[in-house]
Amino acid sequence: LYDDGTLQVATKIETRGSQCRFSFMHISITDFTVAVNDPAGLMRFELGKLPSTQLDGLARVTQVMMLECVKPASQIPTVTFSYTDTLLGKRSNTIDLPIIITTFNEPLNLASADFTARWQQLVSPGQEAQEVVKPSYPVVPAQVHGVLTSTLKFGRTHGLPDASEYVVYGAATLRTGAVSATGEKLSVGCMVKIEMNVQANAIRVTLRSVHPAATQAILQTVKKLLL
Repeated sequence: LYDDGTLQVATKIETRGSQCRFSFMHISITDFTVAVNDPAGLMRFELGKLPSTQLDGLARVTQVMMLECVKPASQIPTVTFSYTDTLLGKRSNTIDLPIIITTFNEPLNLASADFTARWQQLVSPGQEAQEVVKPSYPVVPAQVHGVLTSTLKFGRTHGLPDASEYVVYGAATLRTGAVSATGEKLSVGCMVKIEMNVQANAIRVTLRSVHPAATQAILQTVKKLLL
């Protein structure tokens, strides 16, 4: 996650449904503090305390943060590492956490008929959002497919009439810790269509979900990852 020559930080992410165990592994630092900031309120979290602010030599300390998605948000939480460098003095660096709204997706592998039926139901105001993205790099279909399944955690749907290497469909269930009136945790079905124009180096993304907030949050997340 982070390495400035003095401080090294590795991470391990374990996700189950709406919940996540996020482990920081810190190496070699003094007067060390960690602060997590989530202004958009994507998650509720509890950051475990460090056993010591002093790490000697190449000592490694693991710090665990337990978190849960509570609402759709596209703004990425940040983490700030502060410490004392023996030569440069007090240092503080803020970076994005590798936690995004689709971290809490569970891929759905739908048959083409099921996908079409659900897609056609999501036509109320706010349930669909669409945007054309112009990446700064050449559009490579295989890379876009990888982002869809590995990073965004959508299951691919095959067999639709216009599906091809350049037109891909996906579905997922966003798990949240928000509770309904019946006391059950809320889950949001999400569907995506990605159309690639290699000649124009453009990607059109269409996102549909039941909740407009989820539609917009996931669309903006997809856009950031594809730019």
